[in-house]
Amino acid sequence: MALGVAAKWKLNHALNIVCTELGFQDWEHARHVLGGQAKPTDDMGGLWYDFRCQLLLNNWFASYTEARVFCKHGATRFLFPYARQVVVGDENFVRMLGLDPETPLWKGTRRDLLASYGTPAWRTLWHLRLTATRGRLPIGRRSAAPARRFRVNSFRKPSTYDKSLRNVQRRQPHCLRHF
Repeated sequence: MALGVAAKWKLNHALNIVCTELGFQDWEHARHVLGGQAKPTDDMGGLWYDFRCQLLLNNWFASYTEARVFCKHGATRFLFPYARQVVVGDENFVRMLGLDPETPLWKGTRRDLLASYGTPAWRTLWHLRLTATRGRLPIGRRSAAPARRFRVNSFRKPSTYDKSLRNVQRRQPHCLRHF
């Protein structure tokens, strides 16, 4: 089934759409990874990455051993699985994922989500990550609700946030504006 409109919706259609938006291939892939059944060489999906992290400097590695060696040198770094690769990010990367880098859960994982895969601390962190993704739309999409407009007789001046939101909407390609 394409991601179009199904003739008759079933639960597995909705589960597949949600899991795809979270960075997994489908519901079975998400269940396999989040259930703690995946091997370190398996595709771990894209849950631990957000497109907003492109703005940050982060390091990508094809193998876990290279990433571990890189983490031994320097500042506080965190290891995240992404498909069959490893992403190394800092505190800003963690914040961009909607998580708190100061939470004690990171000590339980030793800031390594591959070595701690399947542990209780890892499960709690992925639950927090799933919670952080709620309300976020995939990149390039806008909510169906109309943008906040100001009444003509309103005395409130537009805030910096309002101005930046309008600028972002103006800069979107025309083909994405209808989403």
